[in-house]
Order: sequence, then C-alpha cells, then structure tokens
Amino acid sequence: STEQQLQDLSFYGKWFFAINKYFENYFCILDYKTPKPETQIKLEEKIHSITFENVSFSYPNSKLIFENFNLSLHSDKIYALVGKNASGKTTLIKLLLGFYSPNSGQIIINNKYSLQDLDLNSYHQQMSAVFQDFSLYAGYSIDDNLFMQNNPTREQLKQKREMLKSFDENFQNCLNDYSNALFGTQYNGIDFSLGQKQRMATIRAFLKPSHCVALDEPSSAIDPIVEKEFLDFIFKKSQSKTALIITHRMNSVKQADEIIVLDKGKLIEQGNFETLIKKQGLFYEL
Repeated sequence: STEQQLQDLSFYGKWFFAINKYFENYFCILDYKTPKPETQIKLEEKIHSITFENVSFSYPNSKLIFENFNLSLHSDKIYALVGKNASGKTTLIKLLLGFYSPNSGQIIINNKYSLQDLDLNSYHQQMSAVFQDFSLYAGYSIDDNLFMQNNPTREQLKQKREMLKSFDENFQNCLNDYSNALFGTQYNGIDFSLGQKQRMATIRAFLKPSHCVALDEPSSAIDPIVEKEFLDFIFKKSQSKTALIITHRMNSVKQADEIIVLDKGKLIEQGNFETLIKKQGLFYEL
C-alpha cells in the first residue's frame, strides 16, 4: 500500500542519507590531488640511509605526535622498534614510507635527497611493508597474491620454493601444491587461518626485490609453536636490507642489531639488547 511504502521510505531514507555522507567523503579522497613538486627526482641508486631531521608531525586537528624528531637508519642493519601503545611506532613507519609528509623538518635519503622531492614510485620500488591490516585478494590465485603479478618467472617460483623451506612441511606443501588455486571461499577457493595469512603477507614482502623492509608486529597472529621459525625467517631475510620491525616479542628484539625505544613520540633509548638491559631504563621496564 501507499502507506506502507511511505513508512518504508521514512525508515530507510535516514540510512540512505547517512550512507550518502560516507560516499561524499570517499569521493573527496578519490578526487584529492596530492601536491607534487614541479620536478620530482627519480631515485635510481640503492637506498643506504634514511635520516629524520627535526621532523614534526601531527594528524589533522590533533596534537603533535613527533616534535623535532631525529633518527638515522642505515643499510644492512635490522632495527627493532619498541614502545608503549600510542608512542608513534606505526606513524613513524608511515612517514618513512612517504604515506604522510612532515609538518616540518625533512626525511633525507642517502644524505642528499629530501623524500618530498623524490618520485614516490621509484622510492617505493625499493620498499616492502606489512602492516597489521594486511590484505590478501580473494578471486586471485595463491601465486598472484604472493607475487602481485600474473605468470611469475621460473626464477621467481624457484625463489618462492627456497623461501618456503624455512617453514613447516604442511605450509610448504599447501603453497606449492595449490599455487594456482583461487584464494577465497566466496570463489569456491581455499582459505587460511589468520596466522597463515600473516605468513603469506610477509613472504610476499620478501619476494619483492626491495632494499628496505618495514614490518608492523609481523608475528602478532602467529601460533606460538611456529613463531620461532617464522621470526628466524624474518631476520635471515632481513640481513641484507634496511629493516625496521615493530615488535613486542622478546625473541625479535634480541636478534635486532639495534633497538629503538619510543615514548610519546620521543626517541628515549637506542642500542643493542645487552646495552639497554644494563641501562635499566624504559626498555628494561618494558
């Protein structure tokens, strides 16, 4: 009846109005043009150092997370990034990756390029990152998800098989035997546990021929039984890279070349495990 239709319109109309506001915000993001320098520098040399120089940063309408922050990272070193919740760890990685620009200060690459002046595509080609909200893509094969391309080369497939030798036999067999199977039950494909997905996302990061890797709590969903082998894999594959790993796991921290301790956006301590334990400062308390 007309009366029922009007009632339905009244009931559902408020939801349509609310949803429309979300779409407006969504399209604003899509339409936003990131300001770019007139001439961007294409990074062709290997990244061997990343330096934060007096970096200050805040999210819009929020207080400063970093203020005059300084830090230097160098190639062939593994850094563990630790600190209490809301100390700025994930934000630091996002600044390093160029996802956000500092309010002031600079991030200097190889002691000569400001990150803001670089062509980000060329910079990101040397970067691999895995965040806690990583994604695998339903409707694509396992190998598509690992290599992020169609038809991986014979050399890439060999590299994958070599990497998988670091893992338990069941996981190896699954990724090797079902490499062409679709991921996602909605496509009548196969699915994995959260821990298996996290391992796959991390393998994907190391299959990319990058010089720098950033990992945010890479073993947070991993079963304790296989955690050690997974962390051993991460540190083995990170040895020839600049690696920055956010972690609360003591096994991860011990294997790092240097530990960076943050608190409320400030660099409180930096050094190896033994040095910081002897110091009995914030790291010791954590």
